[in-house]
Amino acid sequence: LGLLLARSSTAPSSPPLGTPAADRLAQLEQEARANPADLKKLLAFGHLALDQGQMSRAVWAYKQALVLEPNNVEAITHTGLLLFLSGHVDQALSHLDRALALDPTYAHALWDKANILYHAKQEYAGAIKTWEAFLKLIPSGKDADQARAMIAEAKGRALLRPTASPAEKPGAALRRPLAPALFRGKAAQAYQVAHEIPQVLERLTCYCGCDK
Repeated sequence: LGLLLARSSTAPSSPPLGTPAADRLAQLEQEARANPADLKKLLAFGHLALDQGQMSRAVWAYKQALVLEPNNVEAITHTGLLLFLSGHVDQALSHLDRALALDPTYAHALWDKANILYHAKQEYAGAIKTWEAFLKLIPSGKDADQARAMIAEAKGRALLRPTASPAEKPGAALRRPLAPALFRGKAAQAYQVAHEIPQVLERLTCYCGCDK
């Protein structure tokens, strides 16, 4: 699951032309477009395009993959992630539910569903249940540790629901920055700090919409 967390992050800007990352993406795209019936090449290109923030190119790859294999769980899951990153939360969850109906053991779909339920919908019980299903498949390692930490946090958030002040906006007492593990590099460090001082961030005037 090494790339699982990376693909769930906020998409980085595309690498400069001529860099190894850009060259690798261009090579995979050339191979995929030259062999549109090669499912593995399409998925490899789609994954790297998503990692590099090339959303339109990733969409093309996954659409082509689903033309070849309409029930491909990997393509359905990543299409769901693209929908989430585009702000279509309910459609994203619908795709992830479809993927899990086809393969309940696909850990990537479980991970993405749990994070969307937690961060975008504040459906803590559903997120906990989904992370627990994930842990049955991946009981150890960095991702498992993160899942256990998020389960503990979700249980704490659920307990806070009845004590929220009626004067506050709905969900205001429950706001929490996204998990640091969803990001990379300096962004991950920034979210780690944000995670440690949510009460401070809650008092800052900001209109970027990151709490949503």
